[in-house]
Amino acid sequence: MWIGIIIAVLVGMFMPLQAGVNSSLAKYLNHPFHAAFISFLGGLLAMTIGSFFFRATIPSLAIITKIPPHLFIGGLLGASLVLTAIVLAPKLGAVVLISCFITGQMVASVILDHYGWIGFSAHPISIGRIVGIIFLFLGVILVRIF
Repeated sequence: MWIGIIIAVLVGMFMPLQAGVNSSLAKYLNHPFHAAFISFLGGLLAMTIGSFFFRATIPSLAIITKIPPHLFIGGLLGASLVLTAIVLAPKLGAVVLISCFITGQMVASVILDHYGWIGFSAHPISIGRIVGIIFLFLGVILVRIF
């Protein structure tokens, strides 16, 4: 479990790096949509190479047609995150941007956990979780003001 936590923290460090790289790319390309496109193109290339090396087979059309439609929004959610980061990173700075993202992630996570939606185990909302979210909001205010 600790190894997973360490990996998650390290990979979490990629988020401000990605926001900065993509925002810088947008300056060269003169549009945030173009930067997001290049970013996702790089991701597609990485996933293609990874699929080859890990011998991940392409699912059949029969399997794909059985997937509930709402499970196809992952790319849209990722695109909105990347595009938002590209636009807001230069304006907010890395600390404010990422603290806002983390706060939003925690609010959504508490809701998803409470109801056990989209494959998460149900974990009821608790006072500790609510207080934690309040502290995150206070953290956003503090890093924005100071």
